[in-house]
Amino acid sequence: MSGLVTPGLIHHVVAEPGMADTWRAVLQLSGHLNQAFALIFVVASSVAIMLWSAAMIRSNVFSWALGVYGCLIGPITILVVLSGHLRLNVHGFGMIALGQAIWFISAGVLLWKDKPESAQVLT
Repeated sequence: MSGLVTPGLIHHVVAEPGMADTWRAVLQLSGHLNQAFALIFVVASSVAIMLWSAAMIRSNVFSWALGVYGCLIGPITILVVLSGHLRLNVHGFGMIALGQAIWFISAGVLLWKDKPESAQVLT
C-alpha cells in the first residue's frame, strides 16, 4: 500500500509546506496500515499453507515431504511474527516470502507434473 499511496502524499507535503506536520501524520498512518495488511497476509497465508499441508499428509496422495515442510513453515512463521522476533520490514518479509515461495512453487510443479490422465489427453 505504501508504494501506491506514499508518492501522492509526498506531493502534498511538498506542495503545502504549512500542512507538513499533518501530512507526515498521514504518512505514518499509511505505514501502520501497510504493516497491518502485511501481518494479515502473512498469518492468513501461513494458515492456508498449514491447512493444505495437513490435507496432503492425511490424504497421502500428494507429496508427503511438501506437506511436512508446510506444517513446519506455517506455524513457525506465525510464531516468529506474532512474538515480535521477526519484523515485517523488507528483510523479514523477504524471508517469509522466500519460505512460502518454496512451498508454492514446489506445489505448483508437483501439480503440473501429476496431471490426471484425462487432462493429458486434452492438452
